[in-house]
Amino acid sequence: MIEEDVQAFDAVMRAYGMPRLTKEETATRAQAIQTLAMATMDMIKHAGGSPAYFLDFGGGASPDRVAKAFHLVLSNPNVRAILVNIFAGINRCDWVARGVVHACGEMSINVPFVVRLAGTNVEAGRRIIADSGIPIISADTLADAAQKAVAACQEANELAATTT
Repeated sequence: MIEEDVQAFDAVMRAYGMPRLTKEETATRAQAIQTLAMATMDMIKHAGGSPAYFLDFGGGASPDRVAKAFHLVLSNPNVRAILVNIFAGINRCDWVARGVVHACGEMSINVPFVVRLAGTNVEAGRRIIADSGIPIISADTLADAAQKAVAACQEANELAATTT
């Protein structure tokens, strides 16, 4: 982990009122976020998919920030599915779920959409997703999320091939 990453993570933690950590604690938490990203991408590969992007919401997963992230990802016409994998610590699952629902309501998402929530306020987040009426595929584990995302992507590709 490079010094600039540790400093940036420390700044985010302080901006959200989190207690100041030692340099070693900050590096450990920042490394955990990078590890989650790599684990998510590795699990997608293991399930037979090919990850294209990884975005970290950081500590501020507001509905507007989530919507902007989805706009960015979906600006690439080669994106075939979206997998949101949240392990909430700084963020809360209900905040992220509100952001996901807001973003989906604000824009047209024409690809399979899988959400895995774990951590702070997970039950509230799952309820928000389930009650939204939006066709979001829910997953309980990272492996489940990756398998569902890859399967939904393959199904969408097969359907597109039969309609052309």
